[in-house]
Amino acid sequence: MNHPPKTPPGPGTSAPDDGSDRLLHRLHDGEVTPAERAAALAHLDDDARLKLAALDDLGGSLRALYRGQSADFDAWPAVEREVAKGKVVPFRRRLLRAPVWISTLAVAAAAVAVVLLLPGSPGHPSNEAQIDDLEVSGASATILSIPDDSHGGSTTVLWLEE
Repeated sequence: MNHPPKTPPGPGTSAPDDGSDRLLHRLHDGEVTPAERAAALAHLDDDARLKLAALDDLGGSLRALYRGQSADFDAWPAVEREVAKGKVVPFRRRLLRAPVWISTLAVAAAAVAVVLLLPGSPGHPSNEAQIDDLEVSGASATILSIPDDSHGGSTTVLWLEE
């Protein structure tokens, strides 16, 4: 069976990843344990070692480039100008703004919900079941209610015998 010749990837495309490039990136980024690193480095072929060296070179070049570009950069003067332009709002006026009251009401509503859902409150859901009637045919059934002293509730057991 004839297969078409493999062509190298063109611009904007990438070669299929068989996992080896992923391992090289993990090695370069330090995302492997020392034992995994030693085992991987022992099995790398020459091409993979060249790729790993190229990743190191590229990383070093980019770090040097960004270090050089950011050496003269000082953001404080621009930040200081913007802070100086800022308008100071007195505390009393800030209290009258709607977002403060809305957040206060939200906190109060959450507190009321917590109080209503506390165990023992009328709105608190319960896991207890009330069994009114039990019919069995050809068997006997017993309903046991066992108090649970540690949690203040009880456990209901249905015992069926044929």
